[in-house]
Amino acid sequence: MTTTNPREIAFNGVRLRFDSKKSFDELVSALLADVGEKPLMIDDLPAKFDSWESYKAEVESHVGPSGFILFAVMNHGAWIKKVQIQKSIAGRNRKPAAGHHNVAS
Repeated sequence: MTTTNPREIAFNGVRLRFDSKKSFDELVSALLADVGEKPLMIDDLPAKFDSWESYKAEVESHVGPSGFILFAVMNHGAWIKKVQIQKSIAGRNRKPAAGHHNVAS
């Protein structure tokens, strides 16, 4: 059933924040060194492999030292400028954040 009314779903969670004296570019470089510089185009892989074992081996070859894989990179600044919402976020004192998700399970 489709609805236009949002649902509120409660959850318990903890937000972790790590302050750093590194610049944003230094943090991004460190993150990419850990997860890879080039995103793994996971949707393109199934057609390239005949067996689960060969597919799995290819995916696992992209796992970085931390156990994470880079699947996508988004330039949020580009689309924020495009939709002109910088006015609504102007004046907010927020630091840029970089993150990654453990999608291997």
